[in-house]
Order: sequence, then structure tokens, then C-alpha cells
Amino acid sequence: MVDGQPLRLLSVHLKSFCHQNDLDNVSPSDNTDCGKLKRQIPILESWIEERAQEGVPLVVLGDFNRRFNIAGDDMWADLDDGHPDLTKHTEGLTSACMNFRFPDYIDHVVTDTRATTLARPGSFEQVLFTTVDPDGDADLSDHCPIAVVFETDDTIEPSDAIAVLLDRLDALQAELQEISEGVAALRE
Repeated sequence: MVDGQPLRLLSVHLKSFCHQNDLDNVSPSDNTDCGKLKRQIPILESWIEERAQEGVPLVVLGDFNRRFNIAGDDMWADLDDGHPDLTKHTEGLTSACMNFRFPDYIDHVVTDTRATTLARPGSFEQVLFTTVDPDGDADLSDHCPIAVVFETDDTIEPSDAIAVLLDRLDALQAELQEISEGVAALRE
């Protein structure tokens, strides 16, 4: 709930290795990475349209594995066809993840008009792993977490959102350590 109203969230992890290829000339029956991604688009678009018809603000976030901010991206054009009108919160921004190794975002926070009005302006943030591991020694993901703050009755400061993300990263790191130790014990 945000400001007393429901908010629908969908976390995605779409097919990789089709970051910016033209999808118009790819057959959905094609078994390439782009063909697989093309098959996922109508499913996602249908979910978005169904939520919009419900009248509930919606947020789709996660690893789209697509560079939406490259001019004329056909996947973004398919998703943002005006029904509903969508906002990508990475618009005009450069990713600093891994020392700017991949400056184009492939992880996004996308909102419909209703949810966009609930997003705090300027609250988009990217958590860089130098914040978690200043020496850069940890073997972390090639994706840096991103966040948008949605206004609630008890307003969350962007720095609080980062603290929550960092706590979650610490917990995930501890879980990975336990898994690694378990695997090592099994190998012995």
C-alpha cells in the first residue's frame, strides 16, 4: 500500500543476450536469445494491460536485459504503446555499475501513470558495490541494485532505502557463504 492505495509489483528477469538487437525481424518461433525474448514480450505486455484495466497502480522492475534508453528500442515501443502510458525511471541516466563498464541500464523500474505519480521525484538510486565492498574484492553480481522510493504515509528518505538494500545484500552475502561452505563440505 502506498498512500492508502494498493500498488501492484512485478519482478522480472527476461531473456539475456538480446540487449539491443532489432526484434521486428525476429520470428517468435526462432530459438535464438532474441526469439525467446520476443516470446516473453506479449506475456509481459498482457500483464501490464490487465493491471491497468484493474485501475491499480503498477510497477514492473528487475532485469529486463534490454537497453530501453537507446533511441528507437522496439521492445520499449511495444511495451509503452500508450495503453497504459509507461515511465522508465532510468530515462536519461547512465549506469555507474562496475566502474561504468556497461553504461546503458538493462535493469529498470517501469511504472504506469498512476504509480509514476507516487514515485518520489529524483529518488532513483543505484547501489554501487563499492558501497558494500570498498576494496572490490567480493565476487558480486554484474548488476547493481536500483531503487525508486514511493511516497508513503511515513515518508522514507532515499538514504533509508539504501540502508534497507545494503542490509538485504549483507543477508544475501551470508546466505551465499553458507551455500559455499555446504558445497565445500559435500566435496570433501
